[in-house]
Amino acid sequence: MPQPATVAGVYAEALVQAAAEANAVEPVLSACRDLLAGISAELIGRLDDPRLGKPQAEAALVAAAADAPPAVVNLLRLCVQKNRLPDLRAILAEAVRRAEEHLGRIHVTVISSAPLPPTADARITDEVRRILGPNAVIDRGTDPALIGGLTVRVGDLFVDASVKRRIAEMRAHMLTAPVSDDIWADATTR
Repeated sequence: MPQPATVAGVYAEALVQAAAEANAVEPVLSACRDLLAGISAELIGRLDDPRLGKPQAEAALVAAAADAPPAVVNLLRLCVQKNRLPDLRAILAEAVRRAEEHLGRIHVTVISSAPLPPTADARITDEVRRILGPNAVIDRGTDPALIGGLTVRVGDLFVDASVKRRIAEMRAHMLTAPVSDDIWADATTR
């Protein structure tokens, strides 16, 4: 069943298709990431101010994307012309997602309690790429609340191999363990 169209989805799909036709998906992906990092919601609000005017807003965005592929520059111009600047960050984020999907990349989030030693990190990277393929991208993070171990997320799949989870399971098991009314009953029957 097709997903409902969103403004971000329609614009992003058009951008990725244009990039694919120009054999420029990787440069478009990189430019979209750079723009997402450099263009804040506050800046977009200023550029969308009618007092500034569309020609100035377009010029500012084109200058910000001076090194971007033509498809990205055209997207920026179109967003200004069609009054879609408030949607620009969502469009860029969706373009990044769709471009990575087009390139066959799978994001895997690995969270550990502390930064992993290089050998352990390399083992995890090798294992993830062995299972998911060479295009797997590992996003690393830390969460001291895990105490030890790690968690791994791939899309909707979540694997929790943390000490925190094991402690929670032990606690739940202890709280639900049956307790006899007569604690000495076993001792007298021996």
